[in-house]
Amino acid sequence: IRLNVDMETKSKSKITREPVRLYAKGIFMGFKRGQRTQKENTALVTIQGCQDRKSSAFYHGKRIAYIYRKNNAKTALKYKAIWGKVVASHGQSGTVRAVFRKHLPPRAMGSQLRVMLYPNKQI
Repeated sequence: IRLNVDMETKSKSKITREPVRLYAKGIFMGFKRGQRTQKENTALVTIQGCQDRKSSAFYHGKRIAYIYRKNNAKTALKYKAIWGKVVASHGQSGTVRAVFRKHLPPRAMGSQLRVMLYPNKQI
């Protein structure tokens, strides 16, 4: 909650609530792979603002979600999610490895994921 105060007139204006985002944006880059094989059970995710291996260590153990639109919206729920977990860093550039409950579809490559900022190990 933030209280806006005008310093010239010393008048208090209306209390405004700034939205709080509880997730970081990530992009699904592809699957973990070797030279000739592809491991669909492990996804590689680049997290926005995460530039090196040290900063990617913060996200270990965090939940991650791929949210997509359903094909037939007969019910009120129009979106579905595939949940996963960040398990390790990948390389030196801040990319992380994530394991999902169901494998991500190939059409999800390049799309946005939500990396939840909980559970937090810092508490």
